[in-house]
Amino acid sequence: MLADGGGNYAGSLKDIYCLRSTDGAVTFGAPIKIASKNSIGNDAGAGDASCLGGFAVGKWGKGQRVYLTYSQSRPKQPAELMLTTSDDGGLKWTAPRSIVPSTPSGWGAGSSSLMVNSDGVIGVQYYSLKQGNNEFDIYFTASVDGGTTFSTPVRISTATSTEPKTPRQPRTPGQDQVYSDTAPDGSFRLVWPDARSNAPAYTLYYRMVKVQGK
Repeated sequence: MLADGGGNYAGSLKDIYCLRSTDGAVTFGAPIKIASKNSIGNDAGAGDASCLGGFAVGKWGKGQRVYLTYSQSRPKQPAELMLTTSDDGGLKWTAPRSIVPSTPSGWGAGSSSLMVNSDGVIGVQYYSLKQGNNEFDIYFTASVDGGTTFSTPVRISTATSTEPKTPRQPRTPGQDQVYSDTAPDGSFRLVWPDARSNAPAYTLYYRMVKVQGK
């Protein structure tokens, strides 16, 4: 299964779809709409809805659950980190909902990375961006109940990054992918592009997180 978005980059809406394959990706069925998301607007608050989302499949109950996170822009308010799930392989999806508060207050969500360990614990790593989107930190939140509730977001980066002033890397902060996977012991391995201390360019940083409680 593959989740993707379509629409006008500078418009008001984008749609997120998934494609399902039951024969090892030889053929795919018709696109299934998961949700609509707000795109960038001139009056958008902090955060960035043109960013990349997180996608993972993990065990839950007696079966598997598909999880998708993405950033949702709002007029004059911080972008929210949204979650939707499917328990039937992507045929039907739950109504998207916000899973974490603006952290710090007034900062909005950017790209996210989602992973599920062997115990079914969900970990979400995401950019938190200041108004103007030129400063950012990396935060992490987790769920031990299949995405029903999430822990208070914890700051993973130890210093705030500022957009590098270099022609080699003109990308907007928060649009880069954040990378993550799970270790054999259930820990979450997090990797992200960092530009702390007025660094002239982005550098990859790495951290491991262990979730207690399951």
